[in-house]
Amino acid sequence: MGKRKLKSVFAVAMLLAVVAIAWYFLPERGTPANLIQLDSQSLLMLKDKFNQAGNGARLIVLLSPT
Repeated sequence: MGKRKLKSVFAVAMLLAVVAIAWYFLPERGTPANLIQLDSQSLLMLKDKFNQAGNGARLIVLLSPT
């Protein structure tokens, strides 16, 4: 194995180690408390909350797995 390839393997290994350590120490991931799961039951609640925030910034993000 040449020196250049050895340096590349070492760099990748170090990068993976840094990512693994960062992943370990990051806080648990989860859904923030102020998000609303949109379904037919919660549509009116979403409309009301959206209209109540008329003086502030409003953002609706729709994510679909397909």
